[in-house]
Amino acid sequence: DFNNLLHVIQSYVTIMEFNLGDPKALAQDLEVIKRTVKDGTALTQQLLTSARKNKAQFDLVSINRLIMAIPKWLEGTLPKTIRIDLAVAPTDPLIEADPSQLNQALLNLCVNAKDALGDEGRLQLSTTLIGGNQVREQFPKIEDREYVCIAVKDTGDGMDENVRQHIFDPFFTTKPEDKGTGLGLSIVYGTVMSHHGFIDVDTQRGQGSTFKVYFPVAH
Repeated sequence: DFNNLLHVIQSYVTIMEFNLGDPKALAQDLEVIKRTVKDGTALTQQLLTSARKNKAQFDLVSINRLIMAIPKWLEGTLPKTIRIDLAVAPTDPLIEADPSQLNQALLNLCVNAKDALGDEGRLQLSTTLIGGNQVREQFPKIEDREYVCIAVKDTGDGMDENVRQHIFDPFFTTKPEDKGTGLGLSIVYGTVMSHHGFIDVDTQRGQGSTFKVYFPVAH
C-alpha cells in the first residue's frame, strides 16, 4: 500500500515536469501529491497502531462526508475507465471512529475492488441505515439499536467459496507475488473489529463482490 502511494507521487512529479508552463495544471498536480502524502501519514499511523506503538484517536465522524471524499483520494490510482458511483443515506449518520484508520480501511477496500476490476468496470460506494434487530439476524452478537452499513461493490470477477473463506487471513492473497502482500483486507478486518463493527462479503465467481461493513451509529 505504501509503495502504491510512492508510485502516485512519482507519477505526478513526472507529469509536473511536462506542465511547467501551465500554472493551473501544476496546482492540480500539487493538490494530488498533498492528498497522497496525507494518505501516507494516515497509513503510517495505522501501521503504528497495529504494532501497538500508537493509540487510536476516536472522534465523531460523518460517514457520508467520508464516503463522498473517497473519489478524490482515488484519482491517482484508478484508471479513467473505472466509474465510481456514490449513493449515500439521506440522513448523515455519525459514528465514533478514528478518522485516519477508517479512511485507510475504506481505501483498502476500494483498491482491492480496483484490482478485481482490472482496466474497466464500476465501483459503487453506498451507505444505508439499518436497525439493530435486522443486523442481529446475521451477527447475533450485536448490541446497538442502529447501524450504518457501508457497501463497497465492484463488477469484477468475484470469488469462489474457498477464496472467500480466507480473504481476511493475514498474508493470504490470490495476486502474483509482486502485486500484493495479503495484508490489505486483514488490516480492514482489524480496523472494523476495533471499532465494534462487523464485516461480510457477498460474492460469486463471475458476479462481482460486495463488501459490507457495519458500524454502530452514535446517538
